[in-house]
Amino acid sequence: MAALSSIFPCRDLAKPPSFECGAALSNRRGSHTINLHIDTRGDAPYGLSVMDHSRSDIRGEDRILIHGAGPSIISRSLLFPLSILFILLISILAAGCKGSKGEKGFTENQEASKGITVDPEQYWTTWRDTVRRGDTLWDILDRHQVYMADVNRLLNGVHGDEPFSWRHLMPGQLLEGKHDEMGSLRQVLYLLNREDIFQLELAGDSVSVSACSVVRETQWRRLQAVVNSTVDAALRRAGGNPLLLHELAATLSWDLDFFTDPRKGDTLDLVVEEIYIDGEFFRFGDIQWVTYRGEKVSTTGVRFHALDREGPEYYDLEGRNLRKSFLKSPLNYTRISSTFSQHRFHPILKKYRPHLGVDYAAPSGTPVVSVADGEVSQAEWNGGFGRYIKIRHAGQIYTTYGHLRKFAKGIRRGARVKQNQVIGYVGATGLATGPHLDYRVMRDGRFVDPLRLKNPPTHPIPETDWDRFREHLTWLEKEIHDLLPGKRIPAPSAPHFSPKDGATISVAAAEGGSP
Repeated sequence: MAALSSIFPCRDLAKPPSFECGAALSNRRGSHTINLHIDTRGDAPYGLSVMDHSRSDIRGEDRILIHGAGPSIISRSLLFPLSILFILLISILAAGCKGSKGEKGFTENQEASKGITVDPEQYWTTWRDTVRRGDTLWDILDRHQVYMADVNRLLNGVHGDEPFSWRHLMPGQLLEGKHDEMGSLRQVLYLLNREDIFQLELAGDSVSVSACSVVRETQWRRLQAVVNSTVDAALRRAGGNPLLLHELAATLSWDLDFFTDPRKGDTLDLVVEEIYIDGEFFRFGDIQWVTYRGEKVSTTGVRFHALDREGPEYYDLEGRNLRKSFLKSPLNYTRISSTFSQHRFHPILKKYRPHLGVDYAAPSGTPVVSVADGEVSQAEWNGGFGRYIKIRHAGQIYTTYGHLRKFAKGIRRGARVKQNQVIGYVGATGLATGPHLDYRVMRDGRFVDPLRLKNPPTHPIPETDWDRFREHLTWLEKEIHDLLPGKRIPAPSAPHFSPKDGATISVAAAEGGSP
């Protein structure tokens, strides 16, 4: 229950003549100081105001309860009785706390006196915030005036062994904080995404972290598309998104250059996982089966876990691994501006000269990757090629990358690189009219067309797994044979196709390309 803690004596104030008295209120939700201030001009009050100076859980605020100004016939002799009346009014408010933040505290004590159990959390206050670009945890907590002691507890309470770090806040993530009736931070909910949600409880000097459970469901969906311009546009029309395109490119990037090979009329058919969290679509999962039929390239990929592999990989219907020795393209997103030719007009030198590679036009700064494992034999400025990298691969094959804006960290002569590792960034250094990558391949000392490079597969399905692979194809054909484009089915399981270590295989395939 709120209490009238003190009454300030009334006093005359000078310049301008005025009269002031007040009272202080306190309750379990905060403290209030209410002042009566009367300005007098001559013998009569001219202005009157009643102010509530309160300190709430998180922030302080001043509220004007009564305010008036103007000539009055009230004589100065009435000031003292008026102040007494004001003090009585404050006493009544202290007893009832009607219309103030103390009402909840009064109600709680009333209920407690009747033997009713009251949950203290019902009086907690809650704030929610979205991480903005450049935000730190301090910035977010400061926006909500969290006490410094609570900020330090939260910062020091999350250690390196936790599943997340405050240093890796990303724009769009959500935080929710709860304060008790005294303004102390008691709970924080951190939503990394719909799938990963963590709750932090602050008690004393300790912080406990726990993962919140969510209802996760996986379905299989079939998508079919006809290419009119790009694979990206076709996939979007079928219901996909850029993240699914990334997965598709990662699956077929050894056979299909998504920005040089597609032609109008090519078809795409795939079955992909859809992840649902609490009944709402969250993201696409693994591609289980895919067929691309095109004028230049046709291929089928089946996700299968061979016994001697660490995880699932993609194979064609003959059991050959889709992973090849060389990627089809050194860029993830681009378009071709000039193809391989022995006779090309050079736009800067204004004369015809051989162009023994492929120019990939792309925005400046686009990452460039090594198409295969190898060793850097050259990483320096090279005349008209500008910043230039040359990599030696197995089988007396070299690849070169010209006009780079800059080299990636650690790229220097003698450095070992892995397939798909970023080695530099697209630029316009040397003799270049705009940002692009000059990509070339040498075999046995001669330049060859990169787009026609013979690319042997790696690690086919071992003979000991052939029976499992055939059963796998038959099973999947049965599961998705009647799955129409755009439709979904609950993700089936195939426990009898598990590898010997007991891990469940995520598999899908279809005999003859399309189920």
